[in-house]
Amino acid sequence: MLTYRKYCLFQLNADPEIQENLFQLFKEILNPALTRAEFQSYLFKMCPCDIFLLLVYDGDKAVGFCFAGFYPFLVNKKNVYVARVALGLQDRYRGRNLPLSTFFMGFLRFKLSHPGAEIVLMNFVLNPIVYRMTHEYSARAYPREKGTTPPFLLELKNKILERMGLKENVRDSLLVNTPFRVVQSPEQVSRFEKSANKLIQEFLRMNPAYNHQTGVLMLVPVNTRNLLHAIGTAMRKKNRKVTRML
Repeated sequence: MLTYRKYCLFQLNADPEIQENLFQLFKEILNPALTRAEFQSYLFKMCPCDIFLLLVYDGDKAVGFCFAGFYPFLVNKKNVYVARVALGLQDRYRGRNLPLSTFFMGFLRFKLSHPGAEIVLMNFVLNPIVYRMTHEYSARAYPREKGTTPPFLLELKNKILERMGLKENVRDSLLVNTPFRVVQSPEQVSRFEKSANKLIQEFLRMNPAYNHQTGVLMLVPVNTRNLLHAIGTAMRKKNRKVTRML
C-alpha cells in the first residue's frame, strides 16, 4: 500500500534527505540528465515564499511526488502568487494513484490564507498528455488553440520570463525554449501522433517542437471555479492512470 507524507518549504530547506529523495525522483521520472544545479534552479530561482510537497512512499522508499512551489509577483499593482507544479510516479507503480485530491486541497488552503491575492498555476508543458490533463482538470486554462489569453496573464507571463531569463519563440505565443527536458521515447511520440484525443492533437499543432525543449507556458487561475473542478475531476477519476508532469 502506498502512503504519503507532507512537507513544507522550511522542511525542504532544513532536511537534505527530503531534497535528495525529490532530486532522485525528478531524475528518474522526468529527466535522467538533470543536474543538481538545474534542480535547485527549478525549485528556488523564482524565490518561493512557500512550498507544498507530498512524497509518496512504498514502505520507507520514496516512489513518487506531488510538488507545488508558490512564488510572489506584482502585476498591475496587484499581488500575484505563481504556483509551479510537478507530479510523478515511478514506472513500476503506473496505474496506482497519486494523492491528487489532497494535493488540490493544499492549493485551496494556500488561497484561503492569502485573501485578495491572485494565484496562478504555471507550467512549462513539454508533453501533450500534461496539456490534456491540465485542461481536463481546469474549468479554464490558457492557452487554447482558438482562445484568447487575458491581458493580465500575458503581463504576468512577461514577468515570469524576465525573472527566469527566458524568451518566447514568438511574441505572446507562450512557446518558450526552456532549459528543461522531458524524455519521450519513439514509442511515446508515435502514440501521441496516433491519438484521437482532441487536446493532444491541439497540443501537437500548437507545439510541434515539444521534443526539443520547446514548452508551452500554461497559466491556470487558481480560483474557486477551477479548484472545485479539479477536486471533482480528481475524485471522479481516482482510478485513472496518472502520468508525468513538469
